Amino acid sequence: MKKSYFIEFSSPLVKEEKKLIHFLIKREMKLLSLKFLLEELEIPELKNSKLCFIDRFAKKGIYLCSDSEKIYIPIFNSYHLKENCVEFFFNSLFLEYLKNEEKIFQYNLPQILFFKYDFSVKFFYKVIKPNFLNSKIELSLEKFREIIDKDKYKRLYDIKRFLVEPIIEDINISTNFNVSYKIEKENGKYTLVFCLKNIKIDEIKNYVQNFLRLYKCYILNPEKLKFIIFEAIQTHGYNYTKNKLLLTIKNKKKYNLKFDDIFEKFLNNELGEFYIVLKSFECQVKDLDQFRKIIFKELSLLDLSEVITMDYNTSLTKNIFSMKEKEKIEIVSENLKLELIYNSVEKSKITIYLKYTK
Repeated sequence: MKKSYFIEFSSPLVKEEKKLIHFLIKREMKLLSLKFLLEELEIPELKNSKLCFIDRFAKKGIYLCSDSEKIYIPIFNSYHLKENCVEFFFNSLFLEYLKNEEKIFQYNLPQILFFKYDFSVKFFYKVIKPNFLNSKIELSLEKFREIIDKDKYKRLYDIKRFLVEPIIEDINISTNFNVSYKIEKENGKYTLVFCLKNIKIDEIKNYVQNFLRLYKCYILNPEKLKFIIFEAIQTHGYNYTKNKLLLTIKNKKKYNLKFDDIFEKFLNNELGEFYIVLKSFECQVKDLDQFRKIIFKELSLLDLSEVITMDYNTSLTKNIFSMKEKEKIEIVSENLKLELIYNSVEKSKITIYLKYTK
């Protein structure tokens, strides 16, 4: 499955830099120009010059860190200064992570960059992210302070006001989570209890529970598979995950592996059903009947029993005659997959795939 990363900045962003990068990212996401007059930008002077501020700002970067990997990515590739105008150019790899939510699992990069406080990022990665399937998280006051790494706040009132409440506001504004909290006291010790809600995640959790209930007779390690299924649904969708589960059940006797391991390999496409292109070509046809005849002629050359059965031919004919102009349709049978595009004016296209199991 995809790796999970946390973010570190190459050097801390000051308030004005955070405001500017948020502004530029929002414009980039809307495909708007990143060229400005210097007086248009609300930035301070550094060493009596806005240009010095821009030069320092443009050298910022981020580290994507996992347990075994660290990737440095400059935020900007370059900036262009001419007369009284400046134009920014984002680094292409940074944009790839910025726009592709699948690149980093469990969050998207713009949300994290939009957190106001660095300790919100720490809390999100170390507490929310590892427990995203839980509806409640309990932390002792000592553990919370250790995670946040802010020693200057000693009193409970100050911790609530300057740490806990800003974190909750940050997460609720910048992510899909809705977090609330309460403080419990027992034997003179305080515990922070955080309650998590996320409509999208709650919906996926229901799907996961349904999967676990429906296929419990096959599953050996429900706790492990719970997270695997969740990641699969979030990344690929419900139908993709369901098809992989059904494929696992269908083929479990073929492999000398545990059901859970086979399913995980199917999800990662290390095992499963795949297609190779047997033939792909374009042809000029005047109507659907001529298109059908060409398709059947090509299929008749294949040494597959299914193409000569009445059921297959009847079903295929119905699909062909229901085709709309320039619409691509996909027809899947036991051993074949057809991709067809009908075009009476220009060329139509026929692609024939053979299914195989790895």
